[in-house]
Amino acid sequence: MEKIEEKITFAKLKKLLTCQPYFVWHSIDDLGFDKNEDDNDQFTFQIPGIIDIIAPTITEVQTKTFHRVNREFFEYVRSMGRAAWTPKMMSMEERAEETKKMMRNPGIDIIFEPVFQYGDAFAVPTLYDKKNKKISNLKISSSTKRIDLVKPYFDYQIADKCKVPVNEISYFVLDTKKYKAFEIGFYETFKVNTSSTARNDKNAKEHNDFVTMRKKKTGNGVNKKGVHDEQHTIFDIVACATPFGPKKNPIMFEGIDYYLRLIREAKTASFQDGLTPEDNGKFGANPMVSTIIEYLHPEFMGYNGKFVKKKDIQEGKTLQEIAKDSVLVDALINRSLSITDRDDAMSYIDKLDNSRVIWYDFEGFSLPFPTIDGFNPFQQATFQVSIIETNKMEETSGINHIFDPKTFSYTDFPKMIDLIYSGGADYYVVFNAGYENPRMLEMVATLRDMNYPGWTEVQDKVYWIIERTVDLAKPFAAGSKDSLPVIFIPELKGKHSIKLIEKYITKHKYWFKDMIKPYKDLTIQNGGMAMDAAIQRAINVIGDEEWTEKQVVLKEYCENDVRAMIMVYTLIKELLNDTK
Repeated sequence: MEKIEEKITFAKLKKLLTCQPYFVWHSIDDLGFDKNEDDNDQFTFQIPGIIDIIAPTITEVQTKTFHRVNREFFEYVRSMGRAAWTPKMMSMEERAEETKKMMRNPGIDIIFEPVFQYGDAFAVPTLYDKKNKKISNLKISSSTKRIDLVKPYFDYQIADKCKVPVNEISYFVLDTKKYKAFEIGFYETFKVNTSSTARNDKNAKEHNDFVTMRKKKTGNGVNKKGVHDEQHTIFDIVACATPFGPKKNPIMFEGIDYYLRLIREAKTASFQDGLTPEDNGKFGANPMVSTIIEYLHPEFMGYNGKFVKKKDIQEGKTLQEIAKDSVLVDALINRSLSITDRDDAMSYIDKLDNSRVIWYDFEGFSLPFPTIDGFNPFQQATFQVSIIETNKMEETSGINHIFDPKTFSYTDFPKMIDLIYSGGADYYVVFNAGYENPRMLEMVATLRDMNYPGWTEVQDKVYWIIERTVDLAKPFAAGSKDSLPVIFIPELKGKHSIKLIEKYITKHKYWFKDMIKPYKDLTIQNGGMAMDAAIQRAINVIGDEEWTEKQVVLKEYCENDVRAMIMVYTLIKELLNDTK
């Protein structure tokens, strides 16, 4: 069997630019650690598209949707000209020879997954367009970022060494202007975002402006202003060594032979005992950072990365040294549980104790193509809502409603909003309004864009809900490194997820009237599992009978989240009493 690991591919260069040299040829397994982060390359020869999702989040059923995108892309390529592809059953060397034959064949316009060989280095772009002398790659995403320059750089440099003429370099990304359910469209872009992360427009305002901005994206999946490099094409950057990235400290690619030498030398590299600057460089972080921290820097485990940064760990700082420049970290180390603003904490209790309140939680799912008419690729569709109504904190009713992902439509949005609105309650409780509020605004925007009659009435209800929203995550969240949350619990280490608070309640043996089932005891234990079930239904992996059974455990999970909010409210009340 061919030893793929001895060959230099784009993945090796990507590791060189994001990891310490040891990880170019080795994985976390070689150190004897239990791997928390998947070390799989995001690009493989079996899946030609680059998937813009971290590997551990990709399930088997999601992979099926990516394969569907790949199949449709191949059909799309065939419409561009006479296409042929190199046989995957051959060795890389054989495919490289086959590519040379295809280059000479006048009956072939486009080579799908050509292989260009330069010594022990092999480049496999998604396609080579002979007529336009163009290298292109597919990215299964609607956005781009700096790391996406590495693939075309490697492909071009190896092709150039093979005397392959290249005048243009492009990416094909998912077209955000295709709004029909399950319809897949592609857009070709010759520029990418040179920021280290995909960006949204900083000028986005509240309510519908937020969603309008999302749909004003250019076809290459990045926003029109200030995101992609307006001056330079991918070709300029990877073929002409044009500087890119931050103005103060621009980046410029070296020649390919320089990188190939470093990659070969990395075969004998030793693991540096801890994080290094290379593990968090200009092209992104080592995907194995969490595991390295867990085993070699256990004192930092569990801390919110917003306040205890990878850079501090790389520089060898202790928690005590970090604390000198952070009121929050200092308090996490040295202070005990406290209520830092009793009036603020009490305001949550006062609002809910004497009011008619709707407590609710959403579950959503997304696909690499629109889940419903009017949506973008990867846009989350909310298919489930659990609601508990209380009056003066006495439970009066409950609803668990699931919209079938297989038949779900934007026309279901008014019913979902009506269920939450419930005739106009005094307050609406969520845990992390940063999820629920944008989803409702997206529903309104879609109804508007699809010319749904009465969409303004739905909008008024959404505004009513948002303006009366009580976010129970807020009192536990630290705003900055120099401030403490209203409810300060050092054990949370600067984090504030509802599951961490549930674990805190269980650990300290609080007993409330509204205790929930521990998440570990549920069949559906997290949002990812709920999403996976919805995707399986949407793409028809789950039939009607199995879906009926699956809905039972989905409702159990979502309702558990709502009851956890009531438990958090009770904890706030208890802590106010305990800290008098």
